[in-house]
Amino acid sequence: MRSIARVLGAVGAGAVLALGITQSASAAQGQLIIGSTTYNNPSGCYPVGSLPVWVQNHTNQYAYIYSGPNCTQFVIQVVAPSQTSLDQYGQSVFVP
Repeated sequence: MRSIARVLGAVGAGAVLALGITQSASAAQGQLIIGSTTYNNPSGCYPVGSLPVWVQNHTNQYAYIYSGPNCTQFVIQVVAPSQTSLDQYGQSVFVP
């Protein structure tokens, strides 16, 4: 009887982990606008283009502005959902 409980517990834990991974890997819902470019349901790293740049975050996730290209170096600003930011130094924007 204990071995059945262990198996069911392991299966249940595996299902919870699988669901957690699936949910965290989904794209943000809404639009991310970087300069004049709009990204629908964004996920990942996006280039900034010319500086300074307006980042308009109309998603349900935070957007992170990085000092380097390809979302490298340092996070220099965090743009909350439904917020807008003007940045003079950012090179890329990441949305989880």
